[in-house]
Amino acid sequence: MRVVSKMENKLDLYNGMGVELVFSGQSGLSDNYSDETEILMLTHNNLVSKGFDRDQDTEHISFVKISVIDLVRLSVTAKSKKPLIRVALLLLGSWAAFATVSLAGVSILLTSILLVWGIFNLASFLLEEPKSNLSFISGDMEISVQFHNKLIGEAQVFMDRFFELRDGKNDTNNSLSDVPDD
Repeated sequence: MRVVSKMENKLDLYNGMGVELVFSGQSGLSDNYSDETEILMLTHNNLVSKGFDRDQDTEHISFVKISVIDLVRLSVTAKSKKPLIRVALLLLGSWAAFATVSLAGVSILLTSILLVWGIFNLASFLLEEPKSNLSFISGDMEISVQFHNKLIGEAQVFMDRFFELRDGKNDTNNSLSDVPDD
């Protein structure tokens, strides 16, 4: 038996009732709301945000009229090369510790620690996918969702649909067919 929170019930009321487009940080665009942790939902008049505040361990829902949103910001994060420099320095330090420390036990221990730390940093660099952010700003209020860089095209489609709704261009196509293929 699945227990449904009160917040989920409130959002489920929007399913099929004027929902234009839903953007999830995990799965991208959709026509309907599904059980995602962070979403942005466009209705005919509102932008709805459902999110989870990890600091306070609370769930929140925000509603804002699309007509009052002043700024839409798409922040794209690229992978930095700084961790690679750190990995190179750790591996170089590991080699230097092995070559210069005369006590065998200390040399092996120090070399092992630096080597494992370097390998851990390299693995986290290779496995970590950069994230981007889509924000809607109205005065001092900001609604945003964080997503993987591979969903940038879908975030741009969501932004385009937002501007169509805000500017009164009511295209019934729902813009999902315009999603670029990867």
